Amino acid sequence: MEKGLVGWESQDDPENPRNFSRSQKIRGMTLLAAITFLSPLISTISAPGVSYMNAEFNNSSSILASLAVSIFVLGFAAGPLVISPLSEIYGRQIILNICNSLLTLWQIGCALAPNIGSLIAFRFLAGVGGSACLSIGGGIIADLFTTQQRGLAASAYTFGALFGPIIGPMIGGFIAQRAGWRWTYWVSLCAAGVVTVGNIFLSAETSPVILLRRKANRLRRELNRPELKSVLDAKAAADESSISVLRRGLIRPLRMLFTTPILLFLSIYVAFVFGLLYLLFTTLTSLYIDTYHWQPELCGLAYLGLGLGCMTGIVTVAKTSDAAIIRLSKANNGVYEPEMRLASCVMFALFVPSSFFWYGWSADYAVHWIVPILGLIPFGFGLMGIIIPIQTYFIDVGGPFAASALSGLTAFRSLFGGLLPLAGPKMYEALGLGWGNSLLGFLSLGLIPVPLIIYNLSSMMDQMIIERDVSIPTSDGITLKADVFRPKDGKPAPVIMTLGPYGKGVHYKDGYAPQWEWLIKTHPDILPGSTRSLMTWETVDPETWVPWGYVCIRVDSRGAGRSPGYLDIFSPRETQDYYEAIEWAGVQPWSNGKVGLNGISYYAINQWLVASLQPPHLAAMIPWEGAADAYRDWPRHGGILSNVFTEMWYNRQVVSIQHGNPDAIIDPWLNDRASGPPSSLLDKEHLERNRSDPVADALHHPLDDAFYRQRSPDFSKITVPFLSAANWAGFGLHERGNFEAFTQAASKQKWLECHPGRHEEWFYLKEGIDIQKRFLDYFLKGVDNGWDKQPQVLLRLRRPFSDEFEVRNEATWPLPNTQWTPIYFSASDKLLSWSTPEAENSVSFSALQDSVTFTSAPLEHATELTGPLAAKIYASSRTTDMDLFITVQAFSPDGREVEFQGTVDPHTPLAQGWLRASHRKLDPARTLPYRPYHSHDEIQPLEPNQVYELDIEIWPTNILLPAGYRLTIQVGGKDFERTDSSNDGNEAWTSRGSGPWLHTHPEDRPKEIFGGKTTIYGGGSKASYVLLPVIDSR
Repeated sequence: MEKGLVGWESQDDPENPRNFSRSQKIRGMTLLAAITFLSPLISTISAPGVSYMNAEFNNSSSILASLAVSIFVLGFAAGPLVISPLSEIYGRQIILNICNSLLTLWQIGCALAPNIGSLIAFRFLAGVGGSACLSIGGGIIADLFTTQQRGLAASAYTFGALFGPIIGPMIGGFIAQRAGWRWTYWVSLCAAGVVTVGNIFLSAETSPVILLRRKANRLRRELNRPELKSVLDAKAAADESSISVLRRGLIRPLRMLFTTPILLFLSIYVAFVFGLLYLLFTTLTSLYIDTYHWQPELCGLAYLGLGLGCMTGIVTVAKTSDAAIIRLSKANNGVYEPEMRLASCVMFALFVPSSFFWYGWSADYAVHWIVPILGLIPFGFGLMGIIIPIQTYFIDVGGPFAASALSGLTAFRSLFGGLLPLAGPKMYEALGLGWGNSLLGFLSLGLIPVPLIIYNLSSMMDQMIIERDVSIPTSDGITLKADVFRPKDGKPAPVIMTLGPYGKGVHYKDGYAPQWEWLIKTHPDILPGSTRSLMTWETVDPETWVPWGYVCIRVDSRGAGRSPGYLDIFSPRETQDYYEAIEWAGVQPWSNGKVGLNGISYYAINQWLVASLQPPHLAAMIPWEGAADAYRDWPRHGGILSNVFTEMWYNRQVVSIQHGNPDAIIDPWLNDRASGPPSSLLDKEHLERNRSDPVADALHHPLDDAFYRQRSPDFSKITVPFLSAANWAGFGLHERGNFEAFTQAASKQKWLECHPGRHEEWFYLKEGIDIQKRFLDYFLKGVDNGWDKQPQVLLRLRRPFSDEFEVRNEATWPLPNTQWTPIYFSASDKLLSWSTPEAENSVSFSALQDSVTFTSAPLEHATELTGPLAAKIYASSRTTDMDLFITVQAFSPDGREVEFQGTVDPHTPLAQGWLRASHRKLDPARTLPYRPYHSHDEIQPLEPNQVYELDIEIWPTNILLPAGYRLTIQVGGKDFERTDSSNDGNEAWTSRGSGPWLHTHPEDRPKEIFGGKTTIYGGGSKASYVLLPVIDSR
């Protein structure tokens, strides 16, 4: 309690529901099983008395008669979606007792109903109340029992839920004939009342959240410490309103169901089987009255076959379920996977179709009455073997939200159970009992593989072992958390690792929904053979790589996701953590000692950093679109603060998943917050103190000082083999880093790959996957696949208005046949020419309002531009400084701009560059004619109206322009922006040509300094130009 948090005293704390005494657990489960038996029993007890009800109410509608029975089950469908989350917020027992009381009281309404309409209404309300035990029960089991104990507990619990509807008609038949149909409800009232009272006085609360909250409240009073709060109380940690807690809780069941395809498909499958059960309930009575001429009081005996089958199924599941889990876990190297529950379902599913053929045709031919009853035994047996394992699976994967997970299943199966019987009379009238039941049998036959398919798709047991929240120690005592995906065969395998702040528990499709939808819509066949259910943002897909014999490891970086500590992006400490994680992975028994790195963006940037430290086990890496220079490539383009992207990105993608953030997304695999366990949750003030502010840091470091050098790689120390993958349209972030690293790193084995498209797109396309696999197979596995003969530069060439990208291999970068060709400014008439204008001329514009665009004559022949660009511009300002923004564009003869999908911006120009004039000082040792290199080590203010020679770096480009096209070069004092914004709903920001990489910070660009008039000169001794990388086609 030193930190003000109240938890269990120890693992053996008797107040922890897992440690309740055996007698306490038995008492609680007995009462739970009793009400779970009674509620479904009440749903069918009235079925044999329907004929008497019809006679009293003069009802001739078979649909209304069926609805009077099945409407109760529709209440089962509606109730759990609200009741389950309420139980997770306010406690299991209080919600269960309220609902049990409502179930009991509504029996009075049913018994006194004056007409069939009111009876249907009261039955529905009773069903809503009676649904609580069906959904909350799963949460109680999760509270009381460990995973290995739940099979037996779930069998006992499910016994009542599925056996009750069978016993109901047996009892109801005798009551309806001997005492009248209304007495079925009076009997139900008495039975439910007794169990409800017993539960109120004898059952204890089991929710750990509620129990620890009560303990914290008690200790606050006893110790006079008002700051105490439960470690599991997210509301207290986040200071969240009750309304928002309730709203999130009510949404949770639907979100869990519809955002998790496996849960949804299993729910539909169970719903169909459950609907068949209730269809039988509405037809058995009429069959034995009309065909076999039984009295109503005897009709309940027709359900004995179902009952015997269910009893046999329950006993079989109870004896085999937990034992099978233990056996499968041992075979899986001691790792339990919830999908192990599903393995046995297929065997039980085989019994379901046989019942409908047997029962249907024996009833159709009116053979001896015992034959249809015996025909239902296989159905009851199969029903138990399907529903119990699937229900237990929902409890396992639901974790602390088991009740919510189970409520979706309950709602779906109850919906089918309530509606499918309504179709029964019409179907049997049209097809007869033989063919009608055969239709159901054929449908059941076709669904037999469903559990096996889902099992194979979801568990991945045949291909990989999945370990969540694996601890990786660091040298200063912090423990990083990682998810490890490795081949099941246990043989040592090479490792592919990523480390970063985006959250290993943030599902791609949930945390980055717009980008995911775009990717799947644009490339529906992406990653063939993968369910894509294990993917996270900008990392490799384990379902693709593990079957190829790789171990995939995702590590939450310090202060992010499940890893504690101070969050400081790209800091030396974070890089040291990466080094230590690589070395940890390299010596694990499942590792062959070779660790590779492969990831996009953040997961590429820090590859350059950690490679500078030369970890001994690092064998190869693929920095896919990764900046390198912490000053030039991102925060300060040409010395100008690039603030907009960092402001949005840091809050949306990093702070949102900071360790301890109570508002973080739920990890769907752990069913806990992706930002850490409840004990780690922090309030806003503590979160702010526990992280850096990259925008403020960049603002306070205007020059390239030690702050940036510590966060930039030392290229002279990067000796590991690497494949640097650059995006042609990555202006503002990444592109420069990939090219600079390739040309500057000391490694003797390095390759450059250049591609178009969105930031995350080509990484997952077949072309990208193929080159990654070839490279890593060669260096991590030693596969002789010819990679050593692969030319060092691979280009995917762009043509105007085309989605076809020609592949061309080159030996070096820049390309050896580059003709460095200047195109000059004719300032006064805003033209571009291939020769220097003789007369000096100029053009002026207001820096923060206007820009000037220079246009070339139509190209006389097809021209390829591939490589870096550089501008030499003579300019003056009326103030003491100016910022220049250079944008290169091309236009077709009919005036259409040649633009491409960029990493983010869907309409990216050909090239961009930036420079702050006061940062014009060059580093002569590192400057090249086609790539100026500014030292950024001092600020040299301008003399107003004095002309300065400025060399501006323009990032590399590629385009093959046909004859007749024109080039334009825009020079401005602010970011390039088109008139029309571009936002197709797939990004978090609106783009106007420069994506989110904008420079708008008022402290960095005060209007009085950067809002003056700028003059650009051309011709004569002040010949401004842009140096173009024209490729000699010969």
